Amino acid sequence: MKKKTKKEKVDHWGARLKSILTEKHIPLREVARICNTSPSVVSGWINKGNSPTDLMAIKILADELEVSFSWLLTGSYDKGTEAPSLTEVFEEQTWFDGYARIRIDKLIPKKK
Repeated sequence: MKKKTKKEKVDHWGARLKSILTEKHIPLREVARICNTSPSVVSGWINKGNSPTDLMAIKILADELEVSFSWLLTGSYDKGTEAPSLTEVFEEQTWFDGYARIRIDKLIPKKK
């Protein structure tokens, strides 16, 4: 049996799932409810990289988490699609409403 390298261990689909759940503050029990499975199965996905047996449940989960199904399982996007744009990922929030002037200076190291 092939010994897992550090990269293989970190790059399994469960690691991507864990990062999304951490970012969105979603508990394992909620994932289990969405996928109609037990929390121990979800824990196996995250901690051991176990493969899911019900891909439709994972598709529903990906839709619920607002991530690409292909990216969640494989780490790559579907052919013809790319990473989402900033407007798809972030909400716009107005910090200042009124007139303003913005100046951007290029910083160049001083010559000695």
